[in-house]
Amino acid sequence: MFCEMGNITTVEEQMNLEQKGLLLVDFCAPWCDVCQVTWTLSEGLAEYYEGHLQLCHVDVDEYPELAARFRVRTVPTLALLRDGEIVERFVGVTTREKVCAAVDRVLEV
Repeated sequence: MFCEMGNITTVEEQMNLEQKGLLLVDFCAPWCDVCQVTWTLSEGLAEYYEGHLQLCHVDVDEYPELAARFRVRTVPTLALLRDGEIVERFVGVTTREKVCAAVDRVLEV
């Protein structure tokens, strides 16, 4: 696990990832160069949606059981959860626009 500030939460606090509201989970690994792109993207989204979206970075090497539970087979993977249920998944590098569109759709419901 990597962060613990403001609207960014730790895996220890969200191990069950079943909190109410919107949570963006960034499944990544320190050895993955591509994950750095997604890391930057997810950090920016957490700031942009502050107060509406929580962010949690999950190191798949540290938490393999969590990655398996959410069927993460490739890093990076972003999972958007609403009330603990996955509503959208982005595997590999994605764009800010795609993730924002998904977050906006969920927030409108």
